[in-house]
Amino acid sequence: MPPETAAEERNLYAKEEISMWAIFGVLLVALSLAYSKSLQIAMDSWNTELYSHGYLIPFMAAALLWLRREPYRPFPMWHRWVGLGLLAGTLFGSYLAEYFAQEFVMQMSFVPAVAFCFLIAGGWPLFRWAGPVCFILFFMFPLYWGLERHMLEPMQLWATTSSAFMLQLLGFVATQSGNVITINDIPLNVVGACSGLRMTTIFVALSIFFVLISQRTWWENLIILLCAIPIALIVNIMRITVTGIGYSIFGVGGTAEKLIHDWSGLAMAPMALILLWGVVRLLSMLFYEEEPEENAAIKIFERPGTAAAENENAILNEQKSADSNTDAAN
Repeated sequence: MPPETAAEERNLYAKEEISMWAIFGVLLVALSLAYSKSLQIAMDSWNTELYSHGYLIPFMAAALLWLRREPYRPFPMWHRWVGLGLLAGTLFGSYLAEYFAQEFVMQMSFVPAVAFCFLIAGGWPLFRWAGPVCFILFFMFPLYWGLERHMLEPMQLWATTSSAFMLQLLGFVATQSGNVITINDIPLNVVGACSGLRMTTIFVALSIFFVLISQRTWWENLIILLCAIPIALIVNIMRITVTGIGYSIFGVGGTAEKLIHDWSGLAMAPMALILLWGVVRLLSMLFYEEEPEENAAIKIFERPGTAAAENENAILNEQKSADSNTDAAN
């Protein structure tokens, strides 16, 4: 391809890419207005301790789009028509959910609607890499109230029992009564926010973030996702245990109690990420990858077998040319 033609093509693709993101921006604004009621409910839930992580989700989604971005690729117009049809069906489903007072379904329909906006704006090439980012948007919204109620109480009781056991294992005199641990005559009330549900939600979102930017195999990513919930629960028990030890040593009331409670909470996410890193390192140690061949960095972008086939054809052509020259000489 001549340099002038290649430069014109790059300029055309740059203009098409700007147009693509402009279309997506307009669609996203319109969609936000259509779902203003659902988004307002979500933002109200972010002011509660259980769903305070909701403020981070839009920023995580934007970071994922940046980290997963790919160059613009042209696409046929019928991709947009398919996206429009799917978006129209999603909006109709959202209307029915609102009509029948299914608030949770109406909120969740926002996520596929955003994904179909990607399909409309950039066709399958954009939807292929940007669509999976929408999974993180599910964590913007609160859990279904029935599911939250049935999960919160058992997790709260389990966290209390496990933490009391850990304190006893460490040699402290700790007794449990419901969701209250008494350690050295000091009551430690494990409230709903300390049940582990909040940490589980946050860490599953972080695990999905990691999986979407990693280059690991599907089964490795599946193991990482499956480890997210146990790690979150373990870290939550460690937090309650450390808080109980701190209360036992420094007492309750005043600045010491607040510092112990707040700093142990802030340490949960870094501790969970360290454990996740340990899982990733363990997978790397257990499943060793073969050393790549020379020039693998170049060959990785080639279709499998393409380079080998071209080399083989070149060798055959050279042999044919040599045979032809030999026949001509004879």
